[in-house]
Amino acid sequence: MAEIRFYHVTRGTAREALAQILEKSHERGIRSLVYWSDKAKLKQLDRFLWTYRADSFLPHSMNADTPPEENPIWLTSEEENKNGATMLVLCDAEQPEFIKDFELVVCLFEDSDTTMRNFSRKMWKEWSEKDNMDLVYWQQDDAGRWQKK
Repeated sequence: MAEIRFYHVTRGTAREALAQILEKSHERGIRSLVYWSDKAKLKQLDRFLWTYRADSFLPHSMNADTPPEENPIWLTSEEENKNGATMLVLCDAEQPEFIKDFELVVCLFEDSDTTMRNFSRKMWKEWSEKDNMDLVYWQQDDAGRWQKK
């Protein structure tokens, strides 16, 4: 059964929340694939992940010069799981075909991002009708802590 986690970001930005989620996942030994169909935004995310916290290091890449299997976090706009990830993070309102290949799927959306919020609602409805999906909804509280709803 695949677990689908929806993260409703109400404090800060989706990419700040993504960095925190990737950091926690990496600490737990989970290999992640971050999928974003927009290559320009993916490059911006790559730069952000190198600098989002001075005291943190997230080993990641999207560079063809770096073997994907050597990277626990792989950023891509291609529908291929090149680094053997078990967690897929969706960053835009597109559902890739290879979604079924992952144990855990994360869908992040900012409260102000109508497109991603509507996509997430649509996916919740679609996935809740499938027997092999376990859906979980997380939302930030007033202090920015994640609360399971």
